[in-house]
Amino acid sequence: MEGQGVMNGQCFQGKRIKIARVDLYNRMNPSFKELEAWRSVPKMFVYKKGEYYPYDGYFMRGMFLAFINRVLNPVVTLKNSADVDRFLDASIEFEEHTEFYKNKFEGIGDYYGRMSRHVRVIGFFNDKSEYKNEYRQLLEAAQKLAGKRDDLRVAVVTSSSLVYDYKKKFGPKWFDEHSRNTIVLQREKDTNAYYDLEKDDQDLHYWINKMSLKKTGDELTREVSIIGQSINQPSVYLYLDRNHPYFGADSKLALDAFQRVAPFWFEQFTFFWAEEGKTASDFLDKRRNQGIYWSKLPALTIVTPGGNYFPIAMDAQISETLIGEHLLNYTKGILKSAAIDQDAEEKFKRRDMELLDKFGNTRALTRHNFKDNAVSSQLDVVVFVHTSEKNHHDWKKGSNWAYDFDTASLTLRTLKFKSVLLVTYDIFVEGMISDIDDMTVPSIYLYPSNSTNPQDKIAFKHKGDNLSAIELMKFIERNAGKKITLPENLKELISDPEKAKKKGEKYRMKVDRKKKDEL
Repeated sequence: MEGQGVMNGQCFQGKRIKIARVDLYNRMNPSFKELEAWRSVPKMFVYKKGEYYPYDGYFMRGMFLAFINRVLNPVVTLKNSADVDRFLDASIEFEEHTEFYKNKFEGIGDYYGRMSRHVRVIGFFNDKSEYKNEYRQLLEAAQKLAGKRDDLRVAVVTSSSLVYDYKKKFGPKWFDEHSRNTIVLQREKDTNAYYDLEKDDQDLHYWINKMSLKKTGDELTREVSIIGQSINQPSVYLYLDRNHPYFGADSKLALDAFQRVAPFWFEQFTFFWAEEGKTASDFLDKRRNQGIYWSKLPALTIVTPGGNYFPIAMDAQISETLIGEHLLNYTKGILKSAAIDQDAEEKFKRRDMELLDKFGNTRALTRHNFKDNAVSSQLDVVVFVHTSEKNHHDWKKGSNWAYDFDTASLTLRTLKFKSVLLVTYDIFVEGMISDIDDMTVPSIYLYPSNSTNPQDKIAFKHKGDNLSAIELMKFIERNAGKKITLPENLKELISDPEKAKKKGEKYRMKVDRKKKDEL
């Protein structure tokens, strides 16, 4: 199906765009990349240079064409001051003159005015050859964001005289005092941020997304939500209703406190607020999935990139002090799980003691000592995150993994690899904490000895109900900060711990002799 339907007459590099339909039922041998892209169907994609760009917008002709144009032409080249001024006037849709719109530009029309955000980014390069690496990074960031953000358009200016004109016009608002090279982001009219190419070293993809948000927090809209999803940071959500007869006064006070606290934590969190009756209902439904099960407003919660959540208690008065303490406790990793508290006796009855008996060679951590014993340890610490909840849907998988995890721990101890420690963490008893940031159980993470940042943890990727102790140990050998070398007869050693002890001693003696000979 070539050059038909919605894109009839649209071209790229002098050729008509090809349109194809794929029936997954009849395609027998998709690649891994295709399986990842086609996980959710039906879906439309633009395929460019080996990459799939999924279209997640509204099914409107103009928006779909604009999406294709952004993917094919992620960066606009501005050649004169009229182009720059027109591009920066975000109150109207920028009229594209790319090869894709060769015959006639077709915009998104009235919907453009209903969008909550219009962000424009311009890279001013007085000497593109000197900053070729930064120029390439901008192009790559624009390409990554092209398929995700309807509100964003990226452009470049490479004319030295034109760069000088804008340096002279805007000075320190757009440029560092000693530079004629910069990247300017305009979030709103007269609201700009600039990236100093000579001093800044942030990832440009992250910087564009981050600077597209207000430091005081943003009202949750479709465009803002997409920006937030592109930033791999925990988010703070405030739900309120300033017009409610009972909750109105508290909502106003909470929003004021929220907007005063947000700038101080802007580097570590993203901040969003949603108002009952104003923000779209699909966003308000989110609060139930973020641990806010009550109807009282205002309500506040922290949501991690992994989907874990830490709400403030429903009976708390949300003040500047309370929000600040909540954020500080999150960064310390001491917030208690958002799971509903249960009676201790009832919780004890629901524990799977048979599962716990399988951990005869590992140490159980608590949420209070987790950071010191796993994240900040001088050892390579492998954590088995599990739940002793009898009725958990992955109980069988957790039970099977527990045995092999404990076997791997015993073997490592027998072989006297003292730089590696295997421990367990029960989320049913201790609750989820920010240093783990994943509600999936069972799961296994290695916290390397050469890092104290919990985000540097390495996930053991394994699917299925059965876990191999050998596979786990080889994962440790590959990723440990303090390198270990496993013996070749690993399978035999695991199957017979007594023999493992004897052969382990012989193996270590052999290694010691080899080191002695080398000396």
